[in-house]
Amino acid sequence: MKLLEKYLAALVNLYGIVHYEKILEIYNSQNSEKLEADEIKNIIPKPGEYLDVGVYVYGYGDYFVIEAIALFDDIEEIMAQSEGKPFFIPEKDELLKFADSFYNGPNPHFDALIDFSRRELFPNNLMLAESLAIEAAALFRADASIDIVLELYLKEGLAMKDEGKMGMLLSLMVNLKNNSRIWANRGYTPEELSQKHGGSSLRLSMHPTPDTLDLYSSPRAPVRRTKIPRNAPCPCGSGKKYKHCCLIKEN
Repeated sequence: MKLLEKYLAALVNLYGIVHYEKILEIYNSQNSEKLEADEIKNIIPKPGEYLDVGVYVYGYGDYFVIEAIALFDDIEEIMAQSEGKPFFIPEKDELLKFADSFYNGPNPHFDALIDFSRRELFPNNLMLAESLAIEAAALFRADASIDIVLELYLKEGLAMKDEGKMGMLLSLMVNLKNNSRIWANRGYTPEELSQKHGGSSLRLSMHPTPDTLDLYSSPRAPVRRTKIPRNAPCPCGSGKKYKHCCLIKEN
């Protein structure tokens, strides 16, 4: 893969949407061999086309857009949410690791969720425990709610009467979301932005409420349904986008 393609993949994975001038700025600041603006601008995909750089990238004016956002008509919404926020720009070696869509950075909260799921939730299906954690991390990158991610676990037959385990699972999910690199935050985690803004209300509560525990601890309790983003992976676990799976069935 060419170096520019690695940068493009890494930056759309981090930011979801990125202007070609920002790519130029970051690339030239980290490399001795400089690029001209037209070398990047001229590869912005035309409407209906995309680039395959390990992740599908679409064009939107002067912007490169990750597939999950581009196909579901919420580009302006993400741009509005990210407006005014700083860009998270790691050093070159770390930045290029984000060219892998499954890379979550050095994130002990991701590791903790996998470990807990393997030991306490799915000890007989370690692959499922890991795949659910990966799916959770991907959903949090799109700023999905805790409810949506928890529903993934419940759809795998998880019914926990143990409030201690449920509380731990919810706490681990909150920790992971607080430390996930979110597109609308331009790659920053809610925890990092909270610190930058002097402890503002960007972070989620670290303690699940008794009402939340009651809602999910009974196997007969109905799962609270929250609006699922159209660009999110379908909670049924099919691997398809929600728009192309259960949303069609529900309609």
